[in-house]
Amino acid sequence: MRLVRGTRIGAIAVAVALTSLPLAVRAASAAATGGPAVTTVLVFLRPVGAASGVARAAQRGAQSSVASLVRAVGGDVLATTSVPDTMTVSLSSAGAAALSRSPLVASVLADATIPGPSNPMLARGSTRPGRASRASLGKASCGTPRSPQLNPEALVNINDASPKATLGFIGRGVKVAFLADGLAVGDADFRRNAAYASTASRKGTRVIARYVDFSGDGTAAPTFGGEAFLDASSIAAQGNASYDLRRYVDHSHPLPAGCDVRIVGSAPGATVYALKIFALNNATTGSGFVQAINYAVANGVKVINESFGSNPMPDTAGDIVRAADDAAVAAGVTVVASTGDAGITSTIGSPASDPNVISVGASTTFRSYQQYTFGGINLPGEHGGYLDNNISSLSSGGFAQGGKTVDLVAPGDLNWTLCSAQPRYSDCAGASLQLSGGTSEASPLTAGAAADVIQ
Repeated sequence: MRLVRGTRIGAIAVAVALTSLPLAVRAASAAATGGPAVTTVLVFLRPVGAASGVARAAQRGAQSSVASLVRAVGGDVLATTSVPDTMTVSLSSAGAAALSRSPLVASVLADATIPGPSNPMLARGSTRPGRASRASLGKASCGTPRSPQLNPEALVNINDASPKATLGFIGRGVKVAFLADGLAVGDADFRRNAAYASTASRKGTRVIARYVDFSGDGTAAPTFGGEAFLDASSIAAQGNASYDLRRYVDHSHPLPAGCDVRIVGSAPGATVYALKIFALNNATTGSGFVQAINYAVANGVKVINESFGSNPMPDTAGDIVRAADDAAVAAGVTVVASTGDAGITSTIGSPASDPNVISVGASTTFRSYQQYTFGGINLPGEHGGYLDNNISSLSSGGFAQGGKTVDLVAPGDLNWTLCSAQPRYSDCAGASLQLSGGTSEASPLTAGAAADVIQ
């Protein structure tokens, strides 16, 4: 459950003032020197036609002309992108107004703060699991050291439990990117398993082929990590290691030793691009987001997962996130986004509200509730059973402002996924597994399934 709600992303957002983000630092320091107030904006240029050599030349020419105009009004070009066609510019408010009048410019938007995923981590919340009797955990709920149980349970529910289940299509050769916080790309379960290898991705090579920072913190900085591990696990975990669940549940939990699981993604043959956009303050900028999208498209990514969002009012096409996603879709990329974790009554958030994006809600997979003794499922007097494949009560649904509803649902309540014992990943709390989910899991599972279809 990963989405923050209620922060406006778009034309009315204030300029960024976050010290960990370099563009904001530059703007703030300029204002502090006593010169005119400086702001950072994203300049969206008008379309120049289909993607062709002629169009790209026209795009470069338009950006050059706008850059000249920026300098003429005392501004500075900080970054440019091709998909979408933008320039990140530092200049005065008067300069921004002059820039917006150029016939080459479609819009000038403040470099807004984009909120990152929230991370309540239900399994470590204030409501502690109750005690269970050993008898309530039947053999079907646990694997063994010799035969670890396949996780997440989601794979079983979506009939993706093995390469045979998907007719051999495992996303092999398809590049899938996710935009989140940071993770450990060298984890054993992100090393290519022989069962999912190909000539292009040999056994033992890294599943996460690129790990690029757009947050300003760098890839080695401390990070929450829970979302990135959830996304990477759901898409392409390799099932190399086994984990005894007794080590990852509450100390009062009576789970016997030897309840072993392994973690496999829905597209274990895919090549993953981990694009870190959220800093340690759990936010990014519009410019950071746009640059990550541009990087993905330029490097041949076919599927992008976005497990984050907000509820802008109004939810309009002037949103930086929507503009960038629409440009990616126009370039042939499938964009998948979580609807949000705000309940079923017309709470779908952006970017899932974009009609060009596949919006994904969450369904239930309760086996992990039983294993963790979560939600009272195994309390004395309860039978310890569960029923899967219903819509999760947390899953955002209903209708968005523009009339869009949920496109698909996938399991998200709750599942075991990878994490890391390294102290820099605070969400993991020193553990190699996490009990996690929400639409933030349903979305990357669907992104992986899209890679299977593309293959």
